[in-house]
Amino acid sequence: MRERMSVLAQRYQRMVSRQLAGGLPAGVPRERPAWFDSDEQYEAFLKSTADELGPQCITATSVGVEPLDEGARKELLGGYVLRPTLEFICKVFAQWDDAALFSRIGAFERNLVRNLTGDLSVKVKPQVQRGNIVMPPAALTQLVREAIEWCDDTAVVDADHKPLSVNDFVHLVLSINGDQEREHGASEYFQSWPPTDDELEKYNAAMSVDDDMVRSEMKRRLVSDLARMQVHATMVPDLVLGDTYDTWFKPWPSNAPHDLIGDTPEEAFRAATDVSLREVVKLGLKLWEQTKSGEVTFDLASMSAEADAKALDLMRNAASLTVTQYRKRLAQERKKGDLSHRRYTFTERPLIRFDDDTCLAIRPTWVLDRFCGSQLYWHTFFAFGTEKDPRGEQFSQAMNYVFEDSVGYVFRRCTRRARPVITLITEKEMQQAWTSKNTPSVCDWVLVSGKYCLLVDATNHWLDEKMAQGFADADDYTADVEETFINKKFQQLKSTIELLAKNGWEGCQFDDETVYVPMVVVPNSGIPPAVMADVDIKLRAHEVLGQLGKTVTSPGILIYRDLQVFEGVCEHRTPRSFVELLARWRLLCTQTMPVSPQHFLDLCGVDRPMGKYPALARSLLMKRL
Repeated sequence: MRERMSVLAQRYQRMVSRQLAGGLPAGVPRERPAWFDSDEQYEAFLKSTADELGPQCITATSVGVEPLDEGARKELLGGYVLRPTLEFICKVFAQWDDAALFSRIGAFERNLVRNLTGDLSVKVKPQVQRGNIVMPPAALTQLVREAIEWCDDTAVVDADHKPLSVNDFVHLVLSINGDQEREHGASEYFQSWPPTDDELEKYNAAMSVDDDMVRSEMKRRLVSDLARMQVHATMVPDLVLGDTYDTWFKPWPSNAPHDLIGDTPEEAFRAATDVSLREVVKLGLKLWEQTKSGEVTFDLASMSAEADAKALDLMRNAASLTVTQYRKRLAQERKKGDLSHRRYTFTERPLIRFDDDTCLAIRPTWVLDRFCGSQLYWHTFFAFGTEKDPRGEQFSQAMNYVFEDSVGYVFRRCTRRARPVITLITEKEMQQAWTSKNTPSVCDWVLVSGKYCLLVDATNHWLDEKMAQGFADADDYTADVEETFINKKFQQLKSTIELLAKNGWEGCQFDDETVYVPMVVVPNSGIPPAVMADVDIKLRAHEVLGQLGKTVTSPGILIYRDLQVFEGVCEHRTPRSFVELLARWRLLCTQTMPVSPQHFLDLCGVDRPMGKYPALARSLLMKRL
């Protein structure tokens, strides 16, 4: 593994050169902007950004189909009956998610568009055959929204009200794709959309010479990129359920305050809601198993015979809305604009109830998350009264320790597998060794392997509601990053580097050859691994970590799910290279242009085997239930 990794940067450059050999893509400056150090760095940036975007979404305009604007979509959907239309869309959504889990989106979409007819078929099928995407999650989410708002909820399917056709479904999605592309790409330089060649030429010319404009555009696009990446993230059920066990069915960590909320996280949930968490999770698993394949409608009466009454009440009162209630909430959101990535109403209330006491699962993965995943935290937090109530504040603090404990357990597992190659040093050990009068500021863990010194801090810091849904502005993002990372976490990492270099550690060598790799691990709903975010962090962190006179990589922000991916790769392929693999990722991001962890692993030519622990934790959860 070490030999393969040593030529990683060279392989990366060869890949970039191959893919761009035919010239740069249309609409991109041929001459690199002044803020890139070299042509190679600029080409690497283009390739990395393209990989982050993945397969391109087809829009109505891109294939020469007349786009349906908001008014036209409202008129078209108004001729369809709500319930069967929603059933069709949500069945497709469920099947799309299932295909994504096994990397089969292309095959699924090719199968769906096979039923297209006429001119739409001629224009769309070739694009899908080339690997482009018809229906990204953001577009399907917006179509669900528009169907609830505009479809006829009083009519039934008859001669005047036909079921939603595949042609109309695809036409609607392509039109929404175009609207979202315009919202994401709009600029004061563009008076039309898509922009004209003349507008693109002026825009690119300005971007090539105006550094302030580059930074401004980067920050503007970054806000949308972060929201888009969260919307499009694939939820892996085994990881969700393994995290459920680690978060809720273990004792509190020893340093977590909990005298106001209960002796375990499970008891805290009951104290907040008066409902058994086990019964809620069991209900969620039943709903997930029943709906994940596309059978998204179910009868509440049949559930009552099998599920706990209080869990069912929670489902009805806190995880579902009637059509009327949904329309009211969605109308309030529409008044605020920026609908492309708004999903919190759906994730909080993933079930819609009809008058005959049946329910429809809008997206089964949201049902799983609501009853078994991250939404349990928010339900408990708000039931305790948020931070305004001492119980809510204590619960939030205790869960911060739970997250830190989960991250630490990953490092302990990886260290055990790599013995004696990796030395793990904890915050407590460093403070005990270095405290004289004042307790030193240090990070949570240090992992040393050969010349690589990985310094890690964990923070249970989520993107806030505005940022995660794409309607924050760049100043919101800047303030959040500065407060949480630049002024706090990176200062801790800097202090730890200085203390290690000064004091050393038994059994470890710190010298001119040492490569320090600072990193912050965040929850899956934290800052996602976007190229633009990494560039921004790299620039901001330089004033803190770039003046140490040592070999220090640019700091990485790693979501917990990607940390689990690195663990799985190393557990099955190269157990002793856990620290080195993470260090090589950050070295590449420092020496060239940033790449996401997943792209980095592609460059290394490694697959993504899941670690054994998530499956074990899932089985332990099932035993508890």
